[in-house]
Amino acid sequence: MSDYENAMTAGPRTAAANQVNAFRAGRAEAAGPTPGLAGRIAALTPDQKAHAARQAEILVAVGQSVAGRSYAERRAILAHMTPHLAGRGVEPQAVAAFDPTDANLASAVGHAVILRGMLAPSPAPAEPTPPGPEPTAG
Repeated sequence: MSDYENAMTAGPRTAAANQVNAFRAGRAEAAGPTPGLAGRIAALTPDQKAHAARQAEILVAVGQSVAGRSYAERRAILAHMTPHLAGRGVEPQAVAAFDPTDANLASAVGHAVILRGMLAPSPAPAEPTPPGPEPTAG
């Protein structure tokens, strides 16, 4: 995962083309998914995809929980969570630079949800129902 460490730090590497990063999403407008991101995700091993999906899930949970607090409380909550987030691969500078406005949080969560969906394993194709017994005339 050298080119795609986790969902929370994807911006510096995978989204450089349109400057999207979940914790920096408020700084740039994104028209859509980063070009080439799908190819990079496809190149990940199943374990790497699962790890990145868990990271995206953490970001979604953090963003949604912080969004439920007043703006005045959000920076303190994020500052308190920074060591924990750093342990999960989030750059402390990205957390410190993030402005937790409603719009920025919604954007960060939205990007993480999209990324999580891209990383989720494809559902196994449904197996066809075995044929039942032939109807009997009687």
